[in-house]
Amino acid sequence: MTNKTSFGEYFDNQRDRIVKNMQNKNKQQNVEWMEAYEKREQLKDYNHRRSIQMPVDSTQSEHDKMDIHYRNSDSNDKS
Repeated sequence: MTNKTSFGEYFDNQRDRIVKNMQNKNKQQNVEWMEAYEKREQLKDYNHRRSIQMPVDSTQSEHDKMDIHYRNSDSNDKS
């Protein structure tokens, strides 16, 4: 262990409190970061599984799909 230079009981206690608070703050930030990281990973995994279940047809644009849908519904109305 390293030897600490003493600056008096008051200052030593103050330093000890500050060091302890910084360690708690680092622990708190690490826990918050880990929770956010796990949430991002779960969302990424969910989106990946969803994209596999419902693949996107990249050959048609959304506009083309809507146009086809409306043309089909118009032809059904005329019959």
